[in-house]
Amino acid sequence: TGGIKSFHLTIYNRWGEKLYETDDLTKGWDGTANGTVCADGVYLYAIKLYSLDDELYEYSGSITLLR
Repeated sequence: TGGIKSFHLTIYNRWGEKLYETDDLTKGWDGTANGTVCADGVYLYAIKLYSLDDELYEYSGSITLLR
């Protein structure tokens, strides 16, 4: 029990456009999209992961980017 088998993070803007995604648990979002700095504001995230027991966990919500 415990531990993560696979991980997927996606970041969206308020219009639902995908700005960032990764399957690497060690890489977070740095507040940029395609090399361009994103504006202050609210962004949405979706996380999907499978545990070592093959249980699916899904999390979503909003984050506020401040510069």
